[in-house]
Amino acid sequence: MDTAILDALRIVIREELKPIKEDISQLNVRMERIEIRMDKLESRMDNIESRMDKLESRMDKLESRMDKLESRVNNLESDVNGLKQDIKYIKVQVDENTQILKALEHKVNVSKAENDKLIYQVSELEAGLNSLKPDVIKGIEAYNFIQELKQIAAK
Repeated sequence: MDTAILDALRIVIREELKPIKEDISQLNVRMERIEIRMDKLESRMDNIESRMDKLESRMDKLESRMDKLESRVNNLESDVNGLKQDIKYIKVQVDENTQILKALEHKVNVSKAENDKLIYQVSELEAGLNSLKPDVIKGIEAYNFIQELKQIAAK
């Protein structure tokens, strides 16, 4: 009987284990699916990591270019500041030159006025001399006549 009981127990245990085996079989199928999904996820993660590495490389290049641009901008700012200083000095020089030109223009106007005054005075003198010319000629003639008389009287 012992074998019959054992056989019966085996049958009962097998019957009881059937749903557990089915559950284990389903779990194995699910595990295989999970493993497949995990493999896909790992592949996707590797792809993402590769893309991230490429992005990091591109970012490093961009940072390098930005540093170069920043350096160039700093140089331009320095140049602009130098130009601003030059412009300040040029403005001062232009103001000084403008004052000199205004002074020269005033001097020219004063000189022109003095020149005009002299021209007027010369023309007045010329008019006066022209009015005296007939009298001078008469005086010269009278002087010459007196000289001739003196020469005649001296003989």
